[in-house]
Amino acid sequence: MSFIPFENGSLTVGKACGTLYFEGGYHSIPDGCKDWGSSEEADARFPGDTLGRITVFYEDGGEDVYPLVLGYTMWYKNMWERDCAPFKNGAPDPRANEYLKGALYLYGAYECREKCYFAVKPKNKKVTHITLEKAENKNGEPVFTGVHTSLPDGCDAEFFVTRLVAPGDVPEHVRNSLDALGRILYTFEDDFENVPEYPLDENGPYVRFSGDDDARIATGVFAENMKDLSTRVDGGGFLHTSYHMAPSWWYNGFGAWMENFNSYYNDMYSRDGGRALMTLSAGGYNAAAERGVEFGNSQMMYFPENNVTFCGHPVRGHYTVVINKPMLYSEVLTGIGWPTRYTEEKFGADHKKLGNHETDGHGLMMMANCNVYRRHKDPLKWADAHFGELTEAAEWIIWCLDNRDLSFSKDGLLYAESEAGMNDHTLYCNLACYLGLSGYARIASDLGKNEVSDRWGKYAAGLYRAILSRLSDENEWIKEKYGFFHDSAMTFCSDMFGYDTSLYPEELVALSRNSYEKDADKTLSLKYDGSGGLGYNTSMITQNALLLDRGDADRLVRRLTRMCYAPRLPEPYKVPEGFSFSNRTGALRRQGDLGNLMQLAEAMKVYQIVCGVSDCEPGVLQIFPRLPEGWSVDVHGMSVAGGTLWMSSSYPEDGIQRIDLHVSGMRGVGTVSFRAGPFAGEGRLIVNGKEIPGKTESHGDATWIRAELPYKTFEI
Repeated sequence: MSFIPFENGSLTVGKACGTLYFEGGYHSIPDGCKDWGSSEEADARFPGDTLGRITVFYEDGGEDVYPLVLGYTMWYKNMWERDCAPFKNGAPDPRANEYLKGALYLYGAYECREKCYFAVKPKNKKVTHITLEKAENKNGEPVFTGVHTSLPDGCDAEFFVTRLVAPGDVPEHVRNSLDALGRILYTFEDDFENVPEYPLDENGPYVRFSGDDDARIATGVFAENMKDLSTRVDGGGFLHTSYHMAPSWWYNGFGAWMENFNSYYNDMYSRDGGRALMTLSAGGYNAAAERGVEFGNSQMMYFPENNVTFCGHPVRGHYTVVINKPMLYSEVLTGIGWPTRYTEEKFGADHKKLGNHETDGHGLMMMANCNVYRRHKDPLKWADAHFGELTEAAEWIIWCLDNRDLSFSKDGLLYAESEAGMNDHTLYCNLACYLGLSGYARIASDLGKNEVSDRWGKYAAGLYRAILSRLSDENEWIKEKYGFFHDSAMTFCSDMFGYDTSLYPEELVALSRNSYEKDADKTLSLKYDGSGGLGYNTSMITQNALLLDRGDADRLVRRLTRMCYAPRLPEPYKVPEGFSFSNRTGALRRQGDLGNLMQLAEAMKVYQIVCGVSDCEPGVLQIFPRLPEGWSVDVHGMSVAGGTLWMSSSYPEDGIQRIDLHVSGMRGVGTVSFRAGPFAGEGRLIVNGKEIPGKTESHGDATWIRAELPYKTFEI
């Protein structure tokens, strides 16, 4: 018998053998990580990782152990089936192929054959049995079907002449080749040393961080991604979720990428769009944000403009998962497995008419409208021109709350069929809608539509009460109801009120303060944590740490900065969608859609909070820098409140924080509100060379100084 199969991880031989050819070499999880990446050893698979072992036992009691190592005796399957760079693309990197072929002793793996083999030469004595074992520190298991005692059909004997696998450690030349391959695919800690200055256009608007290597990386990350974001909205207002010809590192890839993949270029996701449009607006690109919300609003009107009805009710305008494809969820995604309660059995022929309850995207787009309105040169004229669209969005929320049997609203909370609340009622989804509806009530009041304002405000207040009573236990947020990975209260409030948390609803701030340590516990236990997306996970917890004035913020900002920097890869400063980390080698690996809109926009918001410049509060310019230790920031020519701002600030040194500020041409601003810190004890605030008396207060892990001065003090 020339082939002996493994049964339950073991096989019996019972004779002396010549060369043995083990059939297999892929993994039961045949990719680089679980979807969206991982920083945990059990779920991250990098070249050089040991995934198990095969042991040959001899009659005399001896044994030979053969390691099952990725890139040596095992290889990837899923991503490798594609024409991925830098190996099999239009212009492959010869070094990458040389290193891989020099290390890979698994016949057929490079060609991605269904059956692969590696060969060993056992000792010249009787082999009793052979076992196959998985690595205890890895999820999944190596897949080997058995062993051939003679050359398998279709194999080239020449391959094995120089590639017999020896027992014991991986050969040094194989390790060297895999290490060299890693230097092409990944980023390492020494890449964050001696980082060059990022070239900024000294004549144009810019933000420069300085002080150390991380600050220099942050300068490039912010400049590159804000430039990308500012051009992502086309002339008609379509906001592309992927940038044009964006590559993809695949959600479960191992470091290779697909060139020009354009994952979501033709889609405008409402959640991504709402977040990105607010980041644009806060960054001084309100005209682009205005185009984006107006396009989104026009697509939302699909339902009333087409006289769509559901169970006898006119369907109010609402944002669905992909704004420009209102029926995508109900007509396409549910057909490929996305869950829904809107079944034909329950709702008959109308079951697909609503599109979907993208409750988070709906609320975030409403919040984006509020941001555009607030910063518009003629806000009342803009709001009056678009009030029909604003009304549709507000009334959709009210319809959902009033029609629980049709909308699945429950206990005063909105239902979602969205990634942020799949078949659930979550904080992420409901809080966005509460803030959006509250903002629309204020707009209606500004327009003198008091009856409408009171109606919307009443429903917003009811939604707020339900959020507090149903999504918290009175002291902390219920973590299982977050919707995404972290508490969204603080970061959503910052979109509406700026960076002064004293302006946020007190109950939300208290719940978030009490929830922070449990919320951050897992991510802080890891050196790097980019699983679940750099926006939803890494950036959101970093924003929370900053806004709650936690000492963790320094580490988290630096960590995010490094995760966005890959100096040997295409677009070295671009924010990746996801991320994996090897605890064994310290390798940092991109995952997913490079420059994905949601992740990019959330990361940019982190740096906006670090800078601390906000014009959210009517009549007030906030200067609330939250810098990592040793950093300085220079904001040059930023568009704020219809005017221009120049600001520089540095982390406090010897109990003193220095801020220089000059402004020009801002509309409606009467006061500049400063906050300086953090200080270990008493501190001093020096503004434009003069000490400013202020009020000392304690927040988070330190003390801070607050002061206010007239806007005209800084006008040039």
